[in-house]
Amino acid sequence: MFIGLLYMCYLILLPILIYILFLKTMKNRQNSQQFKYILLCIPVVLLLLDISITIIKGESLNVLLISLIYTVVPIIIILVSHKLMTSHHKTKQG
Repeated sequence: MFIGLLYMCYLILLPILIYILFLKTMKNRQNSQQFKYILLCIPVVLLLLDISITIIKGESLNVLLISLIYTVVPIIIILVSHKLMTSHHKTKQG
């Protein structure tokens, strides 16, 4: 239940975090890369935490499928949005 709340908070904050990533990309490309990796680590850490709790409690692995979806979707959104931001940034400069 606790991990579910963390996932929900992360998904609610995701648009704000992507906007911050957008602002960092406009200012400094290197800084935005570091921030992108931090954003990508959050769902992975949540997934690993969820896997360990599921194994300790001995729950069904179906729960992990939902967690995996909650992990993969934000990662795809972050990667695609950052790619769009950097390509837009390149066309503006060039």
